[in-house]
Amino acid sequence: MLRLSPVISIFIITISFFSCQSEPLSGIVHQPPQHLTHQLILKDSIFLELDLQSSPDIYCLQYYREENQDSLFVFNHLINAIDVYSLQKKSLVHRLKIPKEGPNSIPQISGFYVHNTDYIFIYPKGNLRETLLSNFTGDHQLKVAPFAILNESPLINAISITKGQTILHKNKLFAVRYPTDYDLQAHLTGSFSYEVVVDLTEKTIAELPVFQPDFMRDGYWSLWAFNTGRIIDNKGQLIYNWPMSKDLFLRSDKMGDQKIQKVPAHLYQDTKKVKPFGSPTNDQQDVQMMLQNISYRDLYFDPYRKVYYRTALLPIPFDPTRHQGYQSFDHQPVAILVLDEHFNPIAEHYLPADTYKHFACFVGKDGLYIPRTNIYYQNLSESQLQFDLFQLVEK
Repeated sequence: MLRLSPVISIFIITISFFSCQSEPLSGIVHQPPQHLTHQLILKDSIFLELDLQSSPDIYCLQYYREENQDSLFVFNHLINAIDVYSLQKKSLVHRLKIPKEGPNSIPQISGFYVHNTDYIFIYPKGNLRETLLSNFTGDHQLKVAPFAILNESPLINAISITKGQTILHKNKLFAVRYPTDYDLQAHLTGSFSYEVVVDLTEKTIAELPVFQPDFMRDGYWSLWAFNTGRIIDNKGQLIYNWPMSKDLFLRSDKMGDQKIQKVPAHLYQDTKKVKPFGSPTNDQQDVQMMLQNISYRDLYFDPYRKVYYRTALLPIPFDPTRHQGYQSFDHQPVAILVLDEHFNPIAEHYLPADTYKHFACFVGKDGLYIPRTNIYYQNLSESQLQFDLFQLVEK
């Protein structure tokens, strides 16, 4: 995987968090528009009871609403299952166990997508060839015919986690994939495709070229810098969220020309100061670079209020004795940037470090749910999942 260099200058940040809402950090460009019309407020918290076969360590989930019933589907990595929680009952109501061996099995699950309770797609780690189609009752069946074309194509390094779900849209599966070391030259020339489309009707597979930020065209970058997120909104737009770019990258529903969506000055840094290395870096340098810069991590579309929520990890000083792996990102404060349907900033909110997870959020009919499952959270429970409900209100 390509790697990213550390930035030359280290941001010196001094900040105290007195509550969930706090002042933005120094060392970054913060130009909140005067016309911010809304704010996020902490409205409520929900607690989902975990059994002895479950863990608060979650990275793939999906909210699903049907007939006034609100459900949360969560991948359970401990037992290779998908757990279904009722948000009304606050408890586990169903469990889909996926065998690791034998027919219709998946040894390692990457993620899933709930199209409806009759069509639940379950994806193996690193590829789409053995995708399993299930339903709410757990009647697993391997969709051999539509996926036969995948057996004739190169292996697709698909990562079907919450921030880049493999989604069914107009009978096509859209899958985000990430570059490997073998994709080095393609990345440097800008020809690497980050999106693969499997047409289940025509039984074809195609690659979609995806814009990447201009400043990432040269050199070696961190694997975290390529951890781009992608959603499909109510207009059918594919929207890509690159960790190091304040701008968003859009592709229309017709899969025609794509464009860069300039996001008005909100919370960003001067990317001219971010320089790649000329040779591969090590894991510690990867972490150092990401900790010292703003990193736009996830994008969520709210169909009920027609807004976008964008999470950003804010920079902190790098301490090599303390920050030695990706879990160091849990030490960073989290910003929630809210954009209207035209991508204009309308609200911003700051969350304390060592408390919330920046991913595994979800949007429900009542608002944005953010998990208190940070590994450094002092009150982290092994028997409950806690989500804080934030609602968008006018000032």
